[in-house]
Amino acid sequence: MGALLALVVSAAWAQSKPHAHHKAHAHGQGELELAIEKGRIQGTLQVPMESLLGFEHAPKTDAQRGQVAALRKLLENPNNIVAPPANAACQVIESVAESALFSGTVKGGHSELAYTFGWDCAKPDQLTSLGLPVFASYKRLKQLEVSLVVNSQQSAVRRNPKSATISLR
Repeated sequence: MGALLALVVSAAWAQSKPHAHHKAHAHGQGELELAIEKGRIQGTLQVPMESLLGFEHAPKTDAQRGQVAALRKLLENPNNIVAPPANAACQVIESVAESALFSGTVKGGHSELAYTFGWDCAKPDQLTSLGLPVFASYKRLKQLEVSLVVNSQQSAVRRNPKSATISLR
């Protein structure tokens, strides 16, 4: 099911943005793709590391190394980024964060976060909305372009710190 949902999300995203396969690296902005089907939520987040940390280069100071470690810790739980309602009884099934900044292979001074995550929800009828706590944690992040597929219905919305909820109905 995971590969199918990923394919559906990618297809929906491509259809909603016919002339843009990938947005240019833009500080303060990111792309969130979500697919929800039969109680399973799968998602990907792509965002410049500058939008989360204030820098994209390899950490140079103890403070920057601490920021990177704190981000990696936060990304262990996708509920810190996208939050399903508690009454949907969702269990994390995936949380994978990748970045050249994490691996120490930053080249050209730019690095991105590629974050893949998912849940299985015992009460899918309770999935009425998703919160976006990422905005509260990372003030440099100003906007997310959200591509959403819910039970084969596609939509796209733009979210920001003042509208940090995604309606699923």
